[in-house]
Amino acid sequence: FIIYDSEEKSGFDLELHCIQAPSKEDYNFVNVARLSPEKNHEVLIKAFKTIVEKEKKSKLYILGDGPLYNQLQQLIKKMNLEQNVFLLGFIKNPFMFISQADCFVLTSNYEGQGMTILEAQVLGKPVIGTNVNGINSVLDGSNGLLVENNIQSITKGLMEFIYGNIPHSHFDYKTYNEEIMYKFEKEILEFNSEN
Repeated sequence: FIIYDSEEKSGFDLELHCIQAPSKEDYNFVNVARLSPEKNHEVLIKAFKTIVEKEKKSKLYILGDGPLYNQLQQLIKKMNLEQNVFLLGFIKNPFMFISQADCFVLTSNYEGQGMTILEAQVLGKPVIGTNVNGINSVLDGSNGLLVENNIQSITKGLMEFIYGNIPHSHFDYKTYNEEIMYKFEKEILEFNSEN
């Protein structure tokens, strides 16, 4: 089990929130995103149905909460995926869970910076993401797999991981931070010199 949160009750009582850790026998995919339309979970779940038909030991863990929780839970039930797709809700510190998974997947319709991808890369996880703004600015062929934003392409991308064709990520966050700070300072200096 993975303990992902704790809550102190009155006196010496401590309430632990935990979930079963992904099994090493399975192909464990993880997604961390708000459960809202732009995150495209419905398409991911539909793609995952084909994965389960080909590889029964495939599991998809979705971490996050939002307005589509009930709708997605109904879709999982309708597609008979209750043993393969799990909506885990909001987890304060998802990194412990991501570190136990095999592959990170983000199938958004659009994305800002794609911070969860960077976080998964810091943990050395292979990453699959849709070829949309915000994701394609972070992923390229050397640090993950970009797929088109449709069921067929997402399914193919997930199978590529199972076949062992997606590289593990190595993300040097220190160098990345230095480069971002340099660009930021350069922009500020240029702005100040113009005014």
